[in-house]
Amino acid sequence: MPESDKILSEPRRIMMESWCPNSVSDDVGSERVLNWFDEVQKAKEQKRQPSLWRATVKLMGFRPLLIGLWFIPYKLLRTINPLLLAFLLPYFLPCTTMSALTAWLLATGIVFCSASSSVLYHSFFYRMQQCSMQLRIAYTGIIYKKLLRLSSQSMNKTSTGQITNLLSNDANLIETALLFMNFLWMSPLGIVFVVITLWYFVRYIAFIPVGYTLALLCWQFVAGRLFVKIRSKILQTIDERLKVMSEIIRSMRIVKMYCWEASFEHKIKDVRKREIIRYSYRLILDCVQTLFIHTYVDMAFLLMYGTMWYLNMAFDTKYFAVAYCLLAYLKWSVAEVFSYAVRNLVEYLSARKRIETFLLLSESERDVRIRSLSSVQTVLFDNSYMLASDCKKQSESSSIYCDLKVAKWETDVPFTLKNIEINAQSGDIIAVIGPVGSGKKARVNMARALYQDADIYLLDDPLSAVDVKVGKHLFEECIKGYLKCKVCILVTHQIQYLKDATKIIVLNNGEAVAQGTYEELLKSSISFAKLLEDIHQHEINTPDGDEKNKLNLSIDDLDKRTENDLLLRTQSSRTSRDETQNNHQPTETKATGVVKWHVFLDYFRASASLILVFLLMFIVFTSQQAIAVFSNWWSNEEQLRHEHPNGTCGSKFKSQIHSMSNNEWELYRNKKFYIYSGTVAVLFIITLIRVISTEFLCINAARILHNRMFQRIIHCPIVFFDNNPI
Repeated sequence: MPESDKILSEPRRIMMESWCPNSVSDDVGSERVLNWFDEVQKAKEQKRQPSLWRATVKLMGFRPLLIGLWFIPYKLLRTINPLLLAFLLPYFLPCTTMSALTAWLLATGIVFCSASSSVLYHSFFYRMQQCSMQLRIAYTGIIYKKLLRLSSQSMNKTSTGQITNLLSNDANLIETALLFMNFLWMSPLGIVFVVITLWYFVRYIAFIPVGYTLALLCWQFVAGRLFVKIRSKILQTIDERLKVMSEIIRSMRIVKMYCWEASFEHKIKDVRKREIIRYSYRLILDCVQTLFIHTYVDMAFLLMYGTMWYLNMAFDTKYFAVAYCLLAYLKWSVAEVFSYAVRNLVEYLSARKRIETFLLLSESERDVRIRSLSSVQTVLFDNSYMLASDCKKQSESSSIYCDLKVAKWETDVPFTLKNIEINAQSGDIIAVIGPVGSGKKARVNMARALYQDADIYLLDDPLSAVDVKVGKHLFEECIKGYLKCKVCILVTHQIQYLKDATKIIVLNNGEAVAQGTYEELLKSSISFAKLLEDIHQHEINTPDGDEKNKLNLSIDDLDKRTENDLLLRTQSSRTSRDETQNNHQPTETKATGVVKWHVFLDYFRASASLILVFLLMFIVFTSQQAIAVFSNWWSNEEQLRHEHPNGTCGSKFKSQIHSMSNNEWELYRNKKFYIYSGTVAVLFIITLIRVISTEFLCINAARILHNRMFQRIIHCPIVFFDNNPI
């Protein structure tokens, strides 16, 4: 970060902390993490299962419910606003008797209700977003703290994909669930307000749209249970896909060496295909739910108008305006927000169960202290680590002696290490060679270890993932320099550093087969001497001065390698390094500001043809507007028929309506109702086509963009993965 940005960011941070003292993520996360572990401790004392829900309720208290009280005045204002509009509409009729002062007062009331409801709405969501964001930070902190405490046995029960899902999907679900939690009780309260308002105009007819709304609520609960079952299956596939992708990226050097890009690309496509199939089941429910939401107002109008048409009841524009506003409010409050709250609630229960299961995994024993090292035979760490040894401290200086009999990292596997004897003093470098890891993660751990002041450092192959120059710098400055007064146990397969080691231990299948100094092993160990001879022969054939092409060998199996196999691996390693050095990583660029139009166009092109997308948008928009205009026209004719029956205050069209006999008007009215019913049916079909098409376009775009993204990543040069490790 530039110095100017640092100077500007510090006052900005102080200002934000002074304005929002409860929004500091470190304080919020630490508070929640401590309370969760308090819940675990209390559960142990009370001999019950720890509950994440109990800890969450204890921390949040009644604050979300108190914030929800802000929304009650908002609902009242949203209900009063259509009433004021209904009383104002007669002022614009030709033969109105309303005074201008009354009209101005009603208009002022409408503006006041709209402005006040907007302020209450945004204040409510601001507070709820702040509260839900703090809860998400708390859950994320819990997961991270727990991850650092997991035992080796628990690490085998989880995966990178599962942890990624917990931190991204499940934590975000908890945030959105809390954000819309208050609508679970506020939406039914809004139904009561709407029924009271409609009762003033049409009496018992008000229960018809309410009954339709309650039927939708029952469907929301059924759909919510189905969403949970489908989502659990989707998450299993996502975990599998992320696990496979993570393993592929971590093993990219092997993939490049054997040209397995196409094979793994097809593998990911197959896993992604199974994931898309499970997503399609959820999309079916989404389509049904979205269809009822988008056609809610029109279907409710059709049921009300159909009942009033069947009973030959009169209705006017004033009632139409009130009913339209209230039904539009019910559509948002019940059909959309309440259904979203129900879905988030059931998904939260599933996510909370997944997070709780992860948090209840066994931990490594953090407070184990071996007070006496004179005769340690067996130590059991939380049923995960087994150690049998004879260790003791020889003197007051940093000198240790350890005779390790057997050791293993899991209880249900054979012993990993056997018969290893270590006698070291301050400044010793103990090199351990044999089957070792890749060293990519150990390189980061080495940097962290240097910040700790310890007597003994165990470094797990930190020099294998860097080139010769960087490795030599790390060895000279860090291991031989910074750690010169410490006992350093270096597990490595970098043979060029063995000459500087105080003692070398050669492992084979976890057992020490030889140990001693470099000169002692060179004289006594045949396999060790043979390997060094092959290395010396290779260095003779290598041009002088080419330090970057030094041998970087793995000695996973010292006794089974032949000279020809060794030379082949040497040439392959040198060629790979040459290619890596020649493939310079291009400078990365980033875009700032407004998202460019070509980004959206690329997304639409990935989904389907641009013409098809815009054609669907045009058809849906025009059909919805046509139905809205037609319903206005029909209700206006009803008003003209039942108001001013003598036709003294109207146009020629009004006179024609009033001149119709009752039979003619009945036929005309039936014709208009049938046309309106057909229009609503057409809208229902068009909306169904739009919903299915939209879901299909989105899932098709996601599939194509995901495959394209993975294809670009897997075909990147290996230097990209070196510069951007996972």
